[in-house]
Amino acid sequence: MKEKIRAVLPDEEERCMFYSDSTAVFADAAVSYLRMDFGKTGSEFWQTWHGKNGSLTDSTFIREINSVLAELRRDLLKNRSAMSKYIREHDGLPIIAYDYQTGKGFKFETENNVFYLRCTPMPGDYDCYCYGYNKALLKQALTAEQDESQTIGGISQ
Repeated sequence: MKEKIRAVLPDEEERCMFYSDSTAVFADAAVSYLRMDFGKTGSEFWQTWHGKNGSLTDSTFIREINSVLAELRRDLLKNRSAMSKYIREHDGLPIIAYDYQTGKGFKFETENNVFYLRCTPMPGDYDCYCYGYNKALLKQALTAEQDESQTIGGISQ
């Protein structure tokens, strides 16, 4: 079954979703993340899986992340040159790494999950990180955070 994948422009408020140390309120929604690298040649493809919430790493999540990665391997994740081209040609959240390296953050949604890709193509470092979140739990966490930010000292604004 082919998954429906939807590209969504991330908001500035979602910037923390592109990093491992996102705020604790989102920890329950975080499923895992992948580090990806195109190697020395720029055409290799290496990935390392880092599980965060084993109970959410079910067959649905595995199917959806595999579909997203397979689709993105056609262009964005084809190689380092293709990633650089994709970044130039597509809207995304600007990402600055190491005070000199620029890239973009992209958001992709499936039926049950949301994937945030932080793309900073550069030899000698990881070219991309993909953070997977359970969509329903993330929505709950975002709603809770919004509600909390509208209250100061127990008094609603």
